[in-house]
Amino acid sequence: LTRAHQVALAKPAKRLPSIAAATTALERVVLDRFGDRDVLVATKDGLVVVLALAEAIGAPQTSDGLGKTGELGKLVHGALTRSRRGGSPWRVAVGRAHPGAYGIARSYEEARDGLTMATRMNVDNDIVETKDLLTYRVLSRDQPALVSRQRPLKLNPRPVTRRHCVRLQRTLPLLHNAAPGQQVPILD
Repeated sequence: LTRAHQVALAKPAKRLPSIAAATTALERVVLDRFGDRDVLVATKDGLVVVLALAEAIGAPQTSDGLGKTGELGKLVHGALTRSRRGGSPWRVAVGRAHPGAYGIARSYEEARDGLTMATRMNVDNDIVETKDLLTYRVLSRDQPALVSRQRPLKLNPRPVTRRHCVRLQRTLPLLHNAAPGQQVPILD
């Protein structure tokens, strides 16, 4: 457990009567691809959980950068989509690789938060890499930082509610890259 591991979580679009059939089919594919060492396929809270050694899946050993996260998400999504018993569609979130037992928990939390964030933001991708949602994750947790960042940027005053998530999703990258004092429009 001292080496870097990565977690992928898969969630069906609709509740399945038994997620065990999908898990069994996925487990066969994962074990065929990576072998039976350093891999775990399980279920938790209606989600399929896949834990794999980072070096086996082509992910970087540390989460320092925002580079590639390996092929775990594509493998899990492909196997569940092809499975006749798995149902469809599936959304898969992949956490970044982290070393140690604490790193496994951290990668799991990132993947779980990625699924939640992708659902809230109506992300169209079936495979969600949490590295792509880190900015939104930080902003959603740190409300004072979001408010303090808005004031000096002279945002056009519009109320942001749940139905404005798409606007917010398109506007946040502009907000993040804007210079101090620059006016940032809210995109439709």
